[in-house]
Amino acid sequence: DSGKLLVVRYQDRVVGGILCASYKGKVLYEWFVCGEELHSEHVYPSVMSTWAAIEYAMDHGYDRFDFMGAGKPGEAYGVRDFKLRFGGTLVKYGRFSYIQYPMLYQIGKWAIKIQKYLKQ
Repeated sequence: DSGKLLVVRYQDRVVGGILCASYKGKVLYEWFVCGEELHSEHVYPSVMSTWAAIEYAMDHGYDRFDFMGAGKPGEAYGVRDFKLRFGGTLVKYGRFSYIQYPMLYQIGKWAIKIQKYLKQ
């Protein structure tokens, strides 16, 4: 009950799928999508997987299908463009970070700044 795995079959072989987390039968969350894009045959398993999950949610009485993020507002993000093609509403509930080791986190931020400086 906590998740769903849907697969896409084409010509008797699995070519893609989607793994979704489920919350109390109310929200289905897109967690992981994969697909072998068969462009020469105009078959797009990752698109078919996403659509199958949306359809599954509708057919089984879920209130929502959640794509799980659309990147940072104002920054180009191809995944957001892909997700928006399915329709729906883009919402912003905020971003949350939990830093378990603050000193190590600060060292990492400092190292990234140095790396960027050295690449200039």
